[in-house]
Amino acid sequence: MSSAQTTFDHTCPQTGGLNPRDPLRCHFADPGARGRAELDALVILVNIDRTFIAEPAKPLTWPGSLTLFSKLARSTWRTDPLRVTKNQRLEMPIPHFSIHLEVRVLLWKPSLSVLAFYETYPHFSQQQLIARLDAESLKLYYDRRRASLDEFARHCHVASFKLQRFPEQIGKAEFPFSDATVADGCTWLRPIILGVSDAIDQSLSVLDVRRPIIPIDIRPSAA
Repeated sequence: MSSAQTTFDHTCPQTGGLNPRDPLRCHFADPGARGRAELDALVILVNIDRTFIAEPAKPLTWPGSLTLFSKLARSTWRTDPLRVTKNQRLEMPIPHFSIHLEVRVLLWKPSLSVLAFYETYPHFSQQQLIARLDAESLKLYYDRRRASLDEFARHCHVASFKLQRFPEQIGKAEFPFSDATVADGCTWLRPIILGVSDAIDQSLSVLDVRRPIIPIDIRPSAA
């Protein structure tokens, strides 16, 4: 083994803390409180700047596919929210968007991933928008979304990040970590998060749609 290679300590730690030398596979085995705390700690260790708003980690409970995720966003990535009328129709401010990144730990693989989403705020599926939004607003929303993704594609050149045009998800990168350390995970995550975020900022700047975000309240709920 060359001196440049990482020497792995395959003894799993007995505490819930994250040490950069720990193998990632020794963490995130618990989808409950400990796993969520470990993902929150990992996001902090990545050392992204203070322009990001982070939600506490949560579980996704797909059958057989235990996953933890944490949402990240910048303050200009969300406009005013959709409004639900008395007759349950939707009214949309124009322009309208909600963009965020998700850092995910796929416990069943295991791997880390970074995903980007462009959707409404609050979230409504494509089918719900078609059913409850007037035709003009629907067209304006999807025209703006297509233009935003065109600009995003021009500016996003992040290695291993694959651009996508799904109804909500717009990109993804994945990092299998069977023998990687916590430090390796942070080293992989940081340039992807920052590179994709800068591309989002550039695409929004071109379209001149920067608006203040409604801050995500990350305070714990009252008991």
